[in-house]
Amino acid sequence: MLKKKMWGFLWLFTLLFVLALPCFAELTKEDVRQIVREEIEPLKIEIQALKITVTEMDKRIAAQFSAVDSRFDAVDYRFSILQWFITGLVAITVAAIAIPQLLIAYREKKETQLSKEVEELKQRIAELEKKRIVT
Repeated sequence: MLKKKMWGFLWLFTLLFVLALPCFAELTKEDVRQIVREEIEPLKIEIQALKITVTEMDKRIAAQFSAVDSRFDAVDYRFSILQWFITGLVAITVAAIAIPQLLIAYREKKETQLSKEVEELKQRIAELEKKRIVT
């Protein structure tokens, strides 16, 4: 009876050893390369699909930005016109204030110069009256 149990135990041990035997096998370099290829190939396909998706998204974004850019160009053109209009108004306002002031300053300078000449002439006449040259 012990022998039957021993043979059963030996038979079970051998069966387990035979089943576990592939676990002890070493992988060759070619096996590893094959496994890596099998694992990488789906990733390559997925990356290619993502590249295509990113390219499509870039095209969509570029199209949207070109539409937005054209709107900005229109707004920029309107702001440019508004800027020129405001600059013109400021120039006209400055001219409307500055030109009369300049004319007033010029006239006052001329009047001051003329009044000095009149004073000099009055003094000259007074001197000549003192000398009795002019009566």
